[in-house]
Amino acid sequence: MLCRIKFGACRTLSWVNLSLLLAILSLLTLRCHAAALDDVRDRDALLWRPNGMYCAKQLPQTNLASAFRECPAGETCFPSATIAGAAGAPQCEDGDMTLFAGLLCFSGEELGCSSVKDSQNTTTGQWYRSPRLRQFPRLHNVNSFSADHSLGVMLWVTIRPAPEHLKRFKWWIDWLGRNQRCVEEGCTKKAARFCPDDDVDGNPDAVLGCTLKPGDFAVLGAVVKHLKVSVDDATFADALKRAEPDALAWVLQNAQTNAPGYAQHLAAVSILLLANIGMPADQGTPLGMAALHISRQQPKNPFFSWLAKRPASETAQLALDQCPRTARDVPPETDRFQWSWQREDAEEAWKRTMLWECHFISKLLLEK
Repeated sequence: MLCRIKFGACRTLSWVNLSLLLAILSLLTLRCHAAALDDVRDRDALLWRPNGMYCAKQLPQTNLASAFRECPAGETCFPSATIAGAAGAPQCEDGDMTLFAGLLCFSGEELGCSSVKDSQNTTTGQWYRSPRLRQFPRLHNVNSFSADHSLGVMLWVTIRPAPEHLKRFKWWIDWLGRNQRCVEEGCTKKAARFCPDDDVDGNPDAVLGCTLKPGDFAVLGAVVKHLKVSVDDATFADALKRAEPDALAWVLQNAQTNAPGYAQHLAAVSILLLANIGMPADQGTPLGMAALHISRQQPKNPFFSWLAKRPASETAQLALDQCPRTARDVPPETDRFQWSWQREDAEEAWKRTMLWECHFISKLLLEK
């Protein structure tokens, strides 16, 4: 007799009884784990995925809806956030969708993959914030792209580096090389930009919104090297090559120092991207420790929990706690605005969920 455990009254257990008890507890844990995942699957199928709104690429007539529960017949749509329009109808809020579409694509949602693809101008190679904004760029004519959305593009191309995707990525890299701004006489020094419209009419909100920062060069350089994509512009190629060795260091620094909210979410996406191109991200590795740090800072965030490789049942429960439980919890069609996992826990952004981020978590848990 080596161990005593109290269950109401004190009983002495043999090793045989203790082993049986541990086996029962293990079965109960597995059952709870399976139950949480089953609940996520059911809620996603019945509530989250069906209530995600779609944005039509086409422009609507004045004051009519541009976002829909179901894509209108004869039109092409993509996942989007929604806000209230002037006449109270749901309007597209698609200014940040290429990043979220890339995440959806990573999770296995085909609509996310097609949304990233359709956001590129295949004549020039330039990428935009959404397919609709690619078709009608004047709808968002300042900072038409950004470093945030470049992460969505890089996720998309590294998930499926098929010849067509690599060709499109190469178009983009060539466009980035052509889009550099001369910053010295004779163009002896250039500033690389993700978009051409970051200094429109001196608008202070536009200044430097397109410009690549050192960490952007490093991460993009790592992806270019991984995919073995040639870079035609010599200046841009040299900048990427010099920055690439520092990609991991930049991502780790951002994970440690970026403030909770969208900046910390970008650090998390960068961790996901580096892991997707083969950098070790298991627990105990630098990337794994960075993911764990972010998850500890925002313990209610199921994306951070999944990234930190916490037990699936824990991550599932976080999603169940925050994503809508019943139809009454679903925001109005004119207020499905937030990708909740890019906000601080304290903001309770899931109260204005666009639902697509809940579907994203479901796909991660059930298919990844």
